Amino acid sequence: MKNDSTAMGMPVNSEYRYSILYISGQYFGAEIFNVKEVIPFPKFTKVPNVHESITGVFSLRGEIYSIIDIRVLLKLKIEAVSDNNLVVILEHENMTIGVVVDRVMDVVQIDAGKIQIPTRDMPPQYIQYLKGYYEHKKLGVIFLIDVPTLLSAKEIMKYRY
Repeated sequence: MKNDSTAMGMPVNSEYRYSILYISGQYFGAEIFNVKEVIPFPKFTKVPNVHESITGVFSLRGEIYSIIDIRVLLKLKIEAVSDNNLVVILEHENMTIGVVVDRVMDVVQIDAGKIQIPTRDMPPQYIQYLKGYYEHKKLGVIFLIDVPTLLSAKEIMKYRY
């Protein structure tokens, strides 16, 4: 497939660093400048009458964060959240949320010229929340999360406080 990184606003001769997240049997990447920190799954408070992707809220060092389960938004296999899960705190501009992940794998450098644009063969919900994908030699396909788009999803923004 033809690469179209320039059309996605990414210079072809650039490299990006992504934190690789394992979620429901698939690998996702979040640019490291959007990853504030990774924490063990916290004690949280459920919030009534919100979208099913919002697991609840928790306090970390005096700040309140929402926990989002992107498996719901991406229509991935949903398994019960346990103490083995982690929360990756993502931020963009003035918005910060926690995202449930199974594991944080590594940080990899990805050549912008090797990032493929989402295709029509992918589920529509993937296309909506991804910048593209990358074929890693060991891990296989890594779906690259468009963090600003994820954080501004209508399912999340509707309950922003």
